[in-house]
Amino acid sequence: MTYNIMAEYIDYTKKFLYELLEEYFKEQYDKEMAKEYIETYIDARYNNYGGNENQRVFYRRIYSALQKKEEELTYNADEEKHSMIKNMLETFQYIFYIDFVREIKIELREFVNQMYEKRITKFEMKRDGTLKDNLYKMIKKFREEKEKYLKSFDSEDFELVTTKYHLIKDVYKVDLKYNFKLPYIFSDKAIQDVYNENIVNEDKYIIEYLMLTVFNIRMILDGKFNTQYLVDFPMSLFGKTKKLDQALRIINDPAIQEKIKIKVKYRDFIIHRNDIYELMKNGYKFAVIIDDSFIISKEHIKKLEIFNFVILSKKLEYFDEFQEYADQLENLIIDEG
Repeated sequence: MTYNIMAEYIDYTKKFLYELLEEYFKEQYDKEMAKEYIETYIDARYNNYGGNENQRVFYRRIYSALQKKEEELTYNADEEKHSMIKNMLETFQYIFYIDFVREIKIELREFVNQMYEKRITKFEMKRDGTLKDNLYKMIKKFREEKEKYLKSFDSEDFELVTTKYHLIKDVYKVDLKYNFKLPYIFSDKAIQDVYNENIVNEDKYIIEYLMLTVFNIRMILDGKFNTQYLVDFPMSLFGKTKKLDQALRIINDPAIQEKIKIKVKYRDFIIHRNDIYELMKNGYKFAVIIDDSFIISKEHIKKLEIFNFVILSKKLEYFDEFQEYADQLENLIIDEG
């Protein structure tokens, strides 16, 4: 089975928001207006896009994007729609709590009561005998299902281990450790050899990408967008179309691609450059590991700017020589390991 966890998570959120706004506004519901607000909210909430970048408080940053959308909708709409545009904007302040942007500090039924009363007192809409119960059930199910979905990818057998790169902010290398025990007849070396080679190795990275994607979704939910993670990638996948698609589909989302970068040795890049260029066109980000196949020159180093990061090991024989030419690289990582 293949997963695109972020896409599925966002699709579920969008579907709920349409249903919630339709139920809440009843006969006054405007689907096109809802679409404009929902798309803006999703971009700001999950991609950190469209809001005031100087606003450090996450929900206020999202709200600033929604306010821009309100101004646009108001400018382009007839006056009779202006109040509905404003009411739908204000409703998103409740959605912040429903969608885990802000914490609900009261009992859920009381929260729904407040949401219902505002509909009557502020939006001047008529009472509805079944609306409160409907809203409560919808919101409760939505919140439970979202958390259940992410927890379904948790594993007691594997653990993500992240290590910060030296002298560069918010960039980490990633490894997947196993916590399960195998029969004592296998030596530690034999277990490691099996774990890190061939089919087991390829499956290991699929598990790693799944777990790291969920980890990053949780960070995005908390409004943390800056950290980036560099992951290994078995070159053998380029010869296995189905498994390659399975691995890449997991991280095939703009928000996740901004946070997860694929590491590739320079010699492997030369062999698979056409495949890697194609993946770059499709939004995947890469970090190149300089090895002894790299020919040092200003021209060759300039070409490395296509990569998000260039990793240079201190153990490399011509480390000092490379550094002399690498002043132009702003994305250089010195690997102490």
